[in-house]
Amino acid sequence: MRVVKGSHRWDKLFYPRVFLDGTDFKDSTLDPNMQAVPDINARPEDYDIAAWSLEPGDAIVFDFRTLHGTGNAEIKSKRRAFSSRWMGDDVRYCERPGETSPPYTDHGMQTGDPMREDWFPVLWRADT
Repeated sequence: MRVVKGSHRWDKLFYPRVFLDGTDFKDSTLDPNMQAVPDINARPEDYDIAAWSLEPGDAIVFDFRTLHGTGNAEIKSKRRAFSSRWMGDDVRYCERPGETSPPYTDHGMQTGDPMREDWFPVLWRADT
């Protein structure tokens, strides 16, 4: 697992990529607020890259805006991963064009609405 340290602070959003082949998600170019991921492998010296070798049972947590991925090493066996999204109570829904990951449909939210607690359960509330 590799991340570009500090990339979550770049004030940029990047198109998500398809895991199997690295292409941008279908219709991702429809969002003018997003851009293609830079070619990190072409100029790794331009980036502050951190990398870890992970073992079964390891967990890693990072901001969704952090550029992340694997190296160019050949995948020699099946890989299983569990991915979850965590958000604060101040998060609001934002409608974007194109496909999302995961694809949420028929949720009934409008831009600016708080996230639905029946779809995104509250696990912990700060004392108020």
